[in-house]
Amino acid sequence: MPTIAPVPVHAPPAPQMAALALIQPRPDQPRTRFDEGEQQKLTTSIRRLGILTPLLVRRTTDGHYTLIGGERRFRSAKALGLTDVPVRILDLADDRIAEASVVENTHRLNLDAMDEANALHQLLVAAPNRTEDELAAIMGMSRKAVREKLSLRRLVPQVANLVTTGVLPLDYALLIARAPTERQDQALDMAFLPLVGKDERFQRSYLRPRRELEDWLRDHIRLNPKSEDAAVFLPELAEQVRTAETERRATVLALSTLRHHIDKSEPQPILAQSWRRAEGKERCRLAQPGVIVLGDGQGTLIHVCIAKKDCPKHWPRKRSTTEQRRVGVEVRKAAADAQRQQERQRQADEQWRTAVRPRLFAQLARQLDGMGWTQPLFYGVLDAITHDKSTLTHYVGPLTKVKKARYVGVLALAMLLRHSWQQEQVLVSAKRLSIKIPALPASPQAPAPSQPRK
Repeated sequence: MPTIAPVPVHAPPAPQMAALALIQPRPDQPRTRFDEGEQQKLTTSIRRLGILTPLLVRRTTDGHYTLIGGERRFRSAKALGLTDVPVRILDLADDRIAEASVVENTHRLNLDAMDEANALHQLLVAAPNRTEDELAAIMGMSRKAVREKLSLRRLVPQVANLVTTGVLPLDYALLIARAPTERQDQALDMAFLPLVGKDERFQRSYLRPRRELEDWLRDHIRLNPKSEDAAVFLPELAEQVRTAETERRATVLALSTLRHHIDKSEPQPILAQSWRRAEGKERCRLAQPGVIVLGDGQGTLIHVCIAKKDCPKHWPRKRSTTEQRRVGVEVRKAAADAQRQQERQRQADEQWRTAVRPRLFAQLARQLDGMGWTQPLFYGVLDAITHDKSTLTHYVGPLTKVKKARYVGVLALAMLLRHSWQQEQVLVSAKRLSIKIPALPASPQAPAPSQPRK
């Protein structure tokens, strides 16, 4: 970022009192919209406490003052009928007044986005040789932020008014500013839900999700990878395009991932069905660089093949009629086989549900009637109900050494441990199992776990 010469004031001048009647606001004040509610709050504060921060002024040759910073305080002072106000008198050249005024406004209550865009533009106009990088350094902003704010000046009046009144958020406005002026009305329509009349629906509560607006812009507004905006917002892409064209002497194609043209401007991008990705192992000798300017992947540089007649790798010749018939027969046969297999599986599933399963479990019920506890049964039930075997082992000892006489007790404790994170659930589960819970200690600290049974 370039170094900008500072304002030639080594220390802030001491404040002094000046007659309010001698102070004149600048006609090109950056702030054009003053929120009445915020202004009233400031007036109330000044009535109680006075003006705590002096106004910034410059003395004119006729003994008057030009207001540089503090117009909101100036207006409140007039509303209150004050005769004198505290000021700091700055000795600034003409070309520094606008700069100081913009900076002072942005450091206080935020400027309206459109006012800030116009103020930044004024600073560029006031110094024709000033670059955006230099302006960014003056304002303490990144070049990208300066470019974004300046892009708001492209907005058509209807969109700009919605930004000024706070209906359209700044991030939505920056997206719409990417569209050509003749298509911004369409972009604005896509920013709001079509719920009511065209005028009434422009309310903040009717905004669509920002993602929907981004998707529409991606599919309808073509990216220009060689534009100044691309150089600022997509520097890597701009550098890739420059390298491809200057160092490799290649023509960078404009690609679309859509299958039909939405943007009717010329030259139109190459539609999805007319190019094939040719990256990595799929690279061919006829591959060319291209940028996706419309659709999914917008702003991505890839290598593609568009040589339909000369590249059998990406554009194989069409099958003959006989071959097409043979392939069709094979496809139909495979589909018929799959359908028969699916029908056989359906019949097998139906046979299991309606005949085999009921008979099998009826036989198992008779066979297991009166069955006592066995070690495999104990471990099977334990696996089904236990989430934390380490905790259970802590209380009952190694599970592999549990005797048959303890099976029921161990399983009951395992069931209670499933709900051990909530005391109420433990009590409910114990009651269902007819287990008497001992009286709990009054202390909130839990008792130490008992030693494992041996």
